[in-house]
Amino acid sequence: MLGWVAAAGAQTPLFSDDFNRAGSNLGPNWSAVVGSFSTDGTQAVSQSAQNWAKVTAAIGTDDYQVEARITPPAGSNYTGLVARGDAAFFYKDLYAVQIDAVSQKVNLYRRNAGTWTFLRGGRPRGESWREPLTYWR
Repeated sequence: MLGWVAAAGAQTPLFSDDFNRAGSNLGPNWSAVVGSFSTDGTQAVSQSAQNWAKVTAAIGTDDYQVEARITPPAGSNYTGLVARGDAAFFYKDLYAVQIDAVSQKVNLYRRNAGTWTFLRGGRPRGESWREPLTYWR
């Protein structure tokens, strides 16, 4: 499963997608904002150097948690996940987790009115940095 969204503190998903289909786009619950994606039956696959996609399904709350399994391409500096993005102007206001495969670090940012603020970062603790981990809650 790549994407999972649940109300804060709940275990029942409000939205999930395991990309268990092959196709030339992400499917009906997604919109590619920048670039393009396909699915290979097990995961979403970015098709160019810059790609942003957003969930179009209604989540119904502003208080939620997001979990994802992300495999950054080798040499990638900016693979990640965005949460709480402004639906009207996707990358104006948001939180972003950026995985830097080169330095093997994970960084959390807040973008407010287009201005980035670094909140927290570092190397994941415990297992290999490429293994599924919980970084922050």
